[in-house]
Amino acid sequence: MEPLGIALTAASPGVGSSGVCTALGLALAQGAAAGAPGDEGERRKGGRTGSGMANFACQAWSLSLVLTCRADMLPAGTYTWKARKSSQPGNPRAQAKQLESLCQGGPKMLSQLEDTTRPVLQTGEMWLLLGALCLAQGLEDAIPDAEMFHNPERFMNISQKIHFHGYPSEEHEVMTEDGYFLSLNRIPHGKGGAGRSGARTPVLIVHGFGLDGGDWVDNFPDNSLAFILADAGYDVWLGNNRGSSWSRRHRSLSVASQQFWDFSFHEMAMYDLPAMVGFILTETQQEQLFYVGHSQGCSLGFIAFSSLPHLANKIKLFFALAPVHTFRHVRSPVLKLFFLPDWLLKKIFGTRELVLVPRKERLRLAEWCSTSLKAEECASSIFLFGGPNRKNLNMTAKTSEFKQFDYGLRNMEKYNQLRPPFYQIEAMMVPVAMWSGGQDWVAPPVETQVLLAHLTNVVHYEHFPDWNHFDHQWGLNAPQRVYRRMVAMMEENP
Repeated sequence: MEPLGIALTAASPGVGSSGVCTALGLALAQGAAAGAPGDEGERRKGGRTGSGMANFACQAWSLSLVLTCRADMLPAGTYTWKARKSSQPGNPRAQAKQLESLCQGGPKMLSQLEDTTRPVLQTGEMWLLLGALCLAQGLEDAIPDAEMFHNPERFMNISQKIHFHGYPSEEHEVMTEDGYFLSLNRIPHGKGGAGRSGARTPVLIVHGFGLDGGDWVDNFPDNSLAFILADAGYDVWLGNNRGSSWSRRHRSLSVASQQFWDFSFHEMAMYDLPAMVGFILTETQQEQLFYVGHSQGCSLGFIAFSSLPHLANKIKLFFALAPVHTFRHVRSPVLKLFFLPDWLLKKIFGTRELVLVPRKERLRLAEWCSTSLKAEECASSIFLFGGPNRKNLNMTAKTSEFKQFDYGLRNMEKYNQLRPPFYQIEAMMVPVAMWSGGQDWVAPPVETQVLLAHLTNVVHYEHFPDWNHFDHQWGLNAPQRVYRRMVAMMEENP
């Protein structure tokens, strides 16, 4: 039988404070689906010993663990695989030894994985699915007798999560000028705070790429920003940008159509933010609100508040968590894919929604990940497989410039000039409070310094050397490091 698989070459020294080694070496033999003799006995059961979490992660990626993946979950014919430079092209154990030998070094940087395969991609996002599946399965197999727990929130929508923790919840929908329906989730007050007199200042929180508003209520109430702000007396609104899990409707376009997905973060900034801000201020009868953005949510704020002065006047203070500017120095192995030529990106990812893990497999992953692991380890695996919007991320990665989408020959028609215009974020007068992390692979410190040089009204900035891109949102010490300071600044700017 012809083997089925893929091998990648990548190496990076670590992510977050755990120093997780990210050797992305994936290979899946068709024999695994048939349960090749001896595979079960050769699984690695070692946990976090020796060189620590870095070696643990490498072991999870090694082929001996990859062989335990559910090969029956993969659609037939997704890949064809041609062996090259391999003395035993059909022997998965031989390839396992090659990959494992590179992982033995623990946290040190891996410079190369021997190229023994040449994949032919037919459904490009499936290799990312493979990675997510193998990592999840590897984590489960690598920890002996891992205690399983069942989180009742894992399949809840945003309102259900809010109610589950005893907070009031409202669902609203607003239509953008270009016809997209956006979901807004509201926590009007904290627990037992309905009787408080006086208007509450609204706060709009906007998620990063590949995420949604529900990520701000994923932790316990004393560790989730949305709940903390509600308990502090604020009217909290969670935005869901077009294309996210809860904003997948248009007045005339089908979500299955290519036209529905023909947008970038420019449209999110110029249409989604004005629609959400306008609706919130009308609903609350307020003139201004606080804006909180994470990752792409910051990019939208920089674009919208510098391009639309009337919108900027409605923002009291802009809280920028792990802000993204350009991708010139990006360290994420996934985001580095966007340096590839446009034609290849379209071939790999397609021109519609970027689905890394379909719903069926996502449910299985939720079960596999329901082990008593630390939150940071889970965040690291999620980080590797974040789902960016292809258009603008590819553009900013290649040009290292923060500008509008490049339509090529159509630039003259769109912009009345040959090259797309830059976003003039220097003109943004909204006061900005900003936080960054030293282990951030998406917005590394060098990019943050470039961004700071362009901003003219930074009122607060803090940098945490040990934080990664998601610690601002899910870090266990985020309330102590960031959220309390945010509440204090809001109280200073009533």
